[in-house]
Amino acid sequence: MATDVETNSKLSGAALVAALFVVAVWLGMLIWLVVHSDATEVTWARWLTVMASLEAVAFAAAGAVFGTTVQSQRVTEAKESGWKHHRPTFSAAC
Repeated sequence: MATDVETNSKLSGAALVAALFVVAVWLGMLIWLVVHSDATEVTWARWLTVMASLEAVAFAAAGAVFGTTVQSQRVTEAKESGWKHHRPTFSAAC
């Protein structure tokens, strides 16, 4: 029966570990930049370039983690309400 089918759209395994790792590295880089705020302008320019690239990947990873969680909840709710209200109709004319 179709209602017994479970869909798991959450990140898991290597994808989840990679996403959490990237976010952790981004947070570590933020802390490092705060601690080394007395660095030269050239050093800051180089690290901010690296930081901007890492930030884009970290935000994408965080979006994937949170997006799949929210979307999974919505799909589950939609399936539950859809199966309660859906009554298949069969036509006798064949």
